[in-house]
Amino acid sequence: MNKKQEDKIVRDWQRHMELTRHITIDNIGEDNYERYYEKSREELQKLLPIFPEFEKSVNRMFFFSEVPFAISQYRNLLHEFNYSKEDAYKILSAIVTEQVIQRIERSPITKFMYGIMHKFPKFIINLMTKQFDVKEKNGWLFEFPKKDFFMGQNCVQCGALIWLKEQDAPEICKIICYTDYLTASYMKGLRFIRTKTLAYGNEMCDFQYYKNDKIIDMDNIKLK
Repeated sequence: MNKKQEDKIVRDWQRHMELTRHITIDNIGEDNYERYYEKSREELQKLLPIFPEFEKSVNRMFFFSEVPFAISQYRNLLHEFNYSKEDAYKILSAIVTEQVIQRIERSPITKFMYGIMHKFPKFIINLMTKQFDVKEKNGWLFEFPKKDFFMGQNCVQCGALIWLKEQDAPEICKIICYTDYLTASYMKGLRFIRTKTLAYGNEMCDFQYYKNDKIIDMDNIKLK
């Protein structure tokens, strides 16, 4: 990883820390925040040399949007602030959730694009298929099943989960997976359903998006 890439990771991390400052203080206390920030940044600096390198931009985007931010704080909560795994997980979940919400809320373009996706099914499907048709050793790999939904894909390899397992922190991936539901909540006119998740030990993450007026039969249970 070159210096330019490292600098971007640090800048993004700093921005995300600022966006989530209020929720972090709610969980650890205002008196602890400055120390918490500095120790989390120290953890990030330690991690920079061992972050994976990706050739494909989509893999870089998936990994670096949340993983560095999450693991630097998780390790800090565990080792510097001595929270139990259960408590560290709860705190990190609140912080990462807020990060994703703030990131979307502060980007009018992102909110607009999510809001109109349901109007352009063919364009979205073609874009997804092209963008995610990548094979990289430690990246993301998707399959595109033909099914009666608006759009969907099966994630059969997750780069975040691969690396987090190597760092003995695969549980962080469950938090990141949950944010998919937050993102989907901004997609007007669409309903997101996932019945399997790699982070929970399944063989894939099955992303399924349906129009809101679609009657869905999930194991003979009608959803509308």
